[in-house]
Amino acid sequence: MVIDKNVAEVVKNFLENYAEVYGLLSLGRSINRITQSIVFLLAEMSYKSIYRDFLASLKENSNLKFLKYDIFRKLWHQLIPEI
Repeated sequence: MVIDKNVAEVVKNFLENYAEVYGLLSLGRSINRITQSIVFLLAEMSYKSIYRDFLASLKENSNLKFLKYDIFRKLWHQLIPEI
């Protein structure tokens, strides 16, 4: 499977929506005078469970069903580490 901008965008959109529904926004922290908000997810939510939710959200004929867990997690850390 080729990981291109479209794949990365789908993963990013899913995680942003997921965090909006299930996340708890922190008050933020200052790093080099830049305030960064961090979104916390519930403790019972693991990377694996969120990955399974991602796969379940895909349409039946989607090529993204073949996206490996390790790649999903790597994209997560690269695109939106604040979640």
